[in-house]
Amino acid sequence: MEGFIDVHCHLLPGVDDGAQSMEETKELLGIAVRDGIDAIIFTPHVRRPWLERPWETVLDAYGKVCEWADAHYPELELYLGSEFDYSASVLAETPEKLHGIHDTEVMLVEFRPADSFERIERGIGNVIDFRN
Repeated sequence: MEGFIDVHCHLLPGVDDGAQSMEETKELLGIAVRDGIDAIIFTPHVRRPWLERPWETVLDAYGKVCEWADAHYPELELYLGSEFDYSASVLAETPEKLHGIHDTEVMLVEFRPADSFERIERGIGNVIDFRN
């Protein structure tokens, strides 16, 4: 691969705090391709207020974006994951919403800047235990 991979973006239209329309998504995908991005991993939020959003909403948006991108930028590889904002309560409440990147065990887990090393270490251990 000669270009770049965007491993964290919110470009699925209307899914969270990123792109709000398909037109905006199309424009941003075009910019990404022109800037040398070869692959994009969509990482919609798994945290409040988006926890109430059905995962089917994410899958529908992802399908529409992939269909459009296949027709306009066939060289662009698109993958779906999630951005899990770590908290033990979210881990317990919504296990069905935690999705690895492209159906793998690889996850994007976000911690707060003020979180201690111990909290991060414990949190990663909890996520690993959960995934097993």
